[in-house]
Amino acid sequence: MKKQLLITLLALTTLLSCDTGDSLTDIFLSHPWKLSLFNDGGIRTPGNPAYVLQFYDDVFSVSTRSDATITGNWQADAKRRTFNCTKVRVNGSIAGDTIAQKIEKILKEAQYYEGDANYLQIQVQKNRYMQFHNK
Repeated sequence: MKKQLLITLLALTTLLSCDTGDSLTDIFLSHPWKLSLFNDGGIRTPGNPAYVLQFYDDVFSVSTRSDATITGNWQADAKRRTFNCTKVRVNGSIAGDTIAQKIEKILKEAQYYEGDANYLQIQVQKNRYMQFHNK
């Protein structure tokens, strides 16, 4: 009986000590992300894999089809899955690039993220986001 109780307590301790949050390193820092789609209130439009998002420690960079880049700072909370960007700026011009303009706007308004090592959604709301894949 004592042995069974000890095993149960050990299993319970192991379960309680597990981190229930995401691995921010696996999701954000392990590889670049290629834009695959936008969802704007249920209206889905394809993205373009030429737009690549890369995260570094606390900064990000988005390369666009033109010579422009979108950069800034980011932070995420793995347990609450919150995400936000600050100091978002465009280096170069995205005046004629509607995709880059959408990316910039969503990064400025982002509140949440969803994903894993294979896909990433940066969300303003559940039905307004941009989605990336790592392949």
